[in-house]
Amino acid sequence: MTPSQSNPKPFQPKILVIEDHPATRSLVKMILEPEGYSVTFANDGDMGIEMAMSDLPQLVIVDIMMKNVSGWDVIKTLRADARFKRIPILVCTVKNSPVDMDMSMRLGAGDHLVKPFEPKVLREKVKRLLLVAETAK
Repeated sequence: MTPSQSNPKPFQPKILVIEDHPATRSLVKMILEPEGYSVTFANDGDMGIEMAMSDLPQLVIVDIMMKNVSGWDVIKTLRADARFKRIPILVCTVKNSPVDMDMSMRLGAGDHLVKPFEPKVLREKVKRLLLVAETAK
């Protein structure tokens, strides 16, 4: 028996982060990878939609204010595809008005996280969204 057969790699939920700020991408990676998540990044909405469609992550984290394609447009596009009906989406943005939060939820986000955020809050929201998605299957 080879070492890889005796110690299979545990399942790592795939999280796609669609974020245009490098510092935020680095922070999210630093917070989520030690928790056992496989984190990939898209630098803008167009790239994020393309990556999501080809890779089907278990969770999408998306910023709202990005060039060309906004996070809200990303959510609309993903939710229009039947494969994304049950994949949770977490909005992570500086937009914190009740109107912005309501818009995120109406478009199909499972939660709204306001930047700057505490690492613990991000971990809790990700864990909860993945758990809800898993139990809904």
